[in-house]
Amino acid sequence: MSLIGTLNLARNGLTINQAAIQTTGNNIANVGNPNYTRQRADISTAPDTRYAPGIYLGNGARLDGVRRQIDQALEGRLRNSLSDSQSATTEQQWLSRVEAVFNELSDEDLSTQLSQFFNAWSDLANKPQDLGLRQVVLQNGKSVASWFNQMDNEIESLRSDLGAKLKSSALQADTLAQQIADLNVAIVRDEAGGTGEAMGLRDQRDAKLKELSGLMDIRTVEQSNGVVHVYVGSEPLVFDGRSNGVTTRTETIDGKTVTKVVFKSNDGELKTESGEIGGLLKARDSLDATDQRLDQLASALVFELNKIHSSGQGLEGFSQIVGTTTVADSTVALNDPATGLKQLPKSGSFVVHVKDKISGLQTSTLIQVDLDGSGTDTSLDDLIAQLDSIDGITAANNGGRLQITSDNTPSSEISFSQDSSSVLASLGINTFFAGTDAIDDQG
Repeated sequence: MSLIGTLNLARNGLTINQAAIQTTGNNIANVGNPNYTRQRADISTAPDTRYAPGIYLGNGARLDGVRRQIDQALEGRLRNSLSDSQSATTEQQWLSRVEAVFNELSDEDLSTQLSQFFNAWSDLANKPQDLGLRQVVLQNGKSVASWFNQMDNEIESLRSDLGAKLKSSALQADTLAQQIADLNVAIVRDEAGGTGEAMGLRDQRDAKLKELSGLMDIRTVEQSNGVVHVYVGSEPLVFDGRSNGVTTRTETIDGKTVTKVVFKSNDGELKTESGEIGGLLKARDSLDATDQRLDQLASALVFELNKIHSSGQGLEGFSQIVGTTTVADSTVALNDPATGLKQLPKSGSFVVHVKDKISGLQTSTLIQVDLDGSGTDTSLDDLIAQLDSIDGITAANNGGRLQITSDNTPSSEISFSQDSSSVLASLGINTFFAGTDAIDDQG
């Protein structure tokens, strides 16, 4: 080997080790950068030169490349763990807000309101003529109704806030997906025709994938050309250099506003169970279930109490009474959903009393309610006809509401008892509560 060759060999060795030292320095400089992947210089022995038969001379070292030290399988598991953690944290935050609405285990909660309400009824049962106790019952009834209204309004406010947060998170996910698609294009361009990696661009893409996994559970598949395809479930979000986009769609279901996360490209629902968006969707479903159970509780309380109250007798009867519930179709059976009644009656009967306040004489008439599906089921029109046939009262349809009037006002009064059909409570006749659920419950 010539002197020049020896010097070139030494220079080449210095250059290679300088590159290795620079790589180490780059690693040290980025030690605080969470989005940086450690790099390593790959150095190998250069092929020998045959000097003579059986004699080979070494040519020093060569730099095969500088590569990132990364385990893609481990990165995928880390992204999945991040998605799960963010989902649980997000769901817990929103469920804590739901818990605060009910404010249980305090002196200002629903159970306390209900206890006070039922205790007031118990006191009144012992002294039914006491006007003061009657006022206490009325006041507590208004408090319970107001409490249900307040909780329903707060849950609706939470639903609105959650919808706004979903829109914000979907917009963030859409931006990240587009950035990943753009980085795919840049990586393919920079790595075309070579064997090295565009390490800086790949680090940027991994950082974006990590951010995206904090919003939704994703699955990545790397292609031979360096492109990463991103899937949510079985649906592609990023494919080559194209993003299918993320947005939201607002729907009204059963009178409630529901925000759904969808793909921009086809408006198909984006189904994710992890990440911030997954946590928000779980919290939304829990919020809807809580709201439904609250309505069921309010509806059951209203209907059961109204069934008892509608058959009760006050200190005085009625000269005229109009139902608080509107029937949409007065010609169909009263237990037909076409009536629009939320609380449907059943087959049974009730008694109407007409009392002459001067003579004290009272007549009682049994009204039959047939709702057995036999074909002769009682409609509102049928019920009105039966009531109108009773001497001393007039029944009419007042805008879809049952109206009963004494013919001899003010010398006679009307009262009711023994309602086994619940029709009086369904139509809002002589009831304690107006409304049917937590939204419109009124004492």
